[in-house]
Amino acid sequence: MSTAIDSPYGIGIYTVPEAALLSGVRAQRLRRWLAGYEYESPTGDRRKSAALWARELPPLDDGQLMLSFRDLVEAKWIHFFRDQHVSWQEIRDVAARAAEELNDTHPFSTGRFAAIVKGKKAQPKALIAQQLPGRMREVLSDQYNLDRVMTPFVRQLEFRNDRLVRWFPLHGSRRVLLDPQVRFGAPIVKSGVPTEILWRNHHFGRATYRALARWWDIPEAEVKDAVRWESNLRAA
Repeated sequence: MSTAIDSPYGIGIYTVPEAALLSGVRAQRLRRWLAGYEYESPTGDRRKSAALWARELPPLDDGQLMLSFRDLVEAKWIHFFRDQHVSWQEIRDVAARAAEELNDTHPFSTGRFAAIVKGKKAQPKALIAQQLPGRMREVLSDQYNLDRVMTPFVRQLEFRNDRLVRWFPLHGSRRVLLDPQVRFGAPIVKSGVPTEILWRNHHFGRATYRALARWWDIPEAEVKDAVRWESNLRAA
């Protein structure tokens, strides 16, 4: 199931292991979400569970699945919902309705979508943001809500005219970002240097933050955040 975009230029490209590392979803589970899977029902019948959404990139010639930037964010959202114990049926129902209303195969990664929670332990409810400031409508119930708090993940995303353009994944910082227009969406600092290069030079090359900042002609704060981001990834 694919939207059949032939080129990854401008939309990002990630292997399943790369996307698993960035999204926090185990690679095996991510493959099941992308391609669907067969299972045995309680009655012994073989059944097929469809892919959760239409991915943007076709498989490689060897069958390897690839994700775009929006596919990655879609997976991140679904992972969040499952962590909050939202049922698969509700996720599928919300995705189908939101995709139809927004005319978009990736409704969770549009600027009109958000997630909210009623309290610290409550399950999130999928919402589509309305044009009125501070007002949202629940996708499935059509009820309007004013007293909800959006998940912090929303604040990490940057949109232009409802189109997702960047993700700032490091909590409390906007120095590390993923931009599908730059280096095919690989994590970089604001100055454009890949975070992995800075981390490797610091971790394996024993280069100091100050030295790396001087070599790459970038702020030292970007080097520190790059190392923190990459270290967090590997510790997850």
